Amino acid sequence: MCDHMCIIQCFSTVAILRGVDLNSQNTPAGRAFMKPRKSYRLPLFQPIGVNQLTFAHRSRALQCLLFLADPSAIESLFKKPMEKVRNFMKCFVYLAQLEALNIPYTYESFHRAPKEGMIKGLWKNHSHEPKAVKLVAELSLQYEVYDPLLWNGLLQKLMGFKMVRAFPFLPSPLPHPTPPGTNGGALRNPESSTV
Repeated sequence: MCDHMCIIQCFSTVAILRGVDLNSQNTPAGRAFMKPRKSYRLPLFQPIGVNQLTFAHRSRALQCLLFLADPSAIESLFKKPMEKVRNFMKCFVYLAQLEALNIPYTYESFHRAPKEGMIKGLWKNHSHEPKAVKLVAELSLQYEVYDPLLWNGLLQKLMGFKMVRAFPFLPSPLPHPTPPGTNGGALRNPESSTV
């Protein structure tokens, strides 16, 4: 049963990523998908139309495909190396996060947009939102935008939203120094003390 469900998930994932409308009875893919098969006992459901798909749907579908299929099958399906497919998925994840902030981008417009300007615009208009702050940090690292003013504000917001742990490579805040004259927990050598 699991194998049949995996086949169904892979088929629908490939159809979603290629933009095939599985609801349409006029396409070969739609006819094959909607055709009842007694041997598989497909669950009765209506797939989402391609125009209704969000980037969150598409990124989850691609994540399922990457999890279920072996790398050689994925490379032959996309006719691209796995590294490019993973970058494609990363882009879909970014687009899903932008979509959640009600910022409309298409795959093409995202790639054409100058990244530094996009990141600074996102920061200017959405720096009060924790999701946007995390996205700005991720995009800045991914596209190597190292503007000191941007990063100064970004690090302050990350600390303010208590999101520093989301980025393990950032240094953790230093502990408060112990005041002079207090032992600070260090062991003293009794022989070196003067009376």
